[in-house]
Amino acid sequence: MSTVLHDIPSHTALAVALGPRVVAEEDTGPAVELPGADGPAFAVAMFGVIDPGTTVSITLEESAGDGTWTEVAEMPPATSFAASAVAFTPSARLLRCRITPDGPAPQAEVAILLGRQKKVI
Repeated sequence: MSTVLHDIPSHTALAVALGPRVVAEEDTGPAVELPGADGPAFAVAMFGVIDPGTTVSITLEESAGDGTWTEVAEMPPATSFAASAVAFTPSARLLRCRITPDGPAPQAEVAILLGRQKKVI
């Protein structure tokens, strides 16, 4: 298993978990796989405009591919233009994110990137 991440462009498997979009209700990104990767993973969320009174929660989920999804990590809630990151160790092949905006008229711009260190022999 890989243990150290020295060269991010060469040693990291990346996937777009949620392309840039405006979210006004719960949304779930597609299932993504990071082939050739192992060990800890990370997610980076980038927020644009978040309407006043809106709080955005992001949950990362994993699945072995059988249609059952289990929460593996949760990002801190966002209320303003920002970036947020969380590290976690998945135990299943597939990953996805679930975005939940909350508020009187929730609306937020968001994009999410997943990454994991490539296997190094």
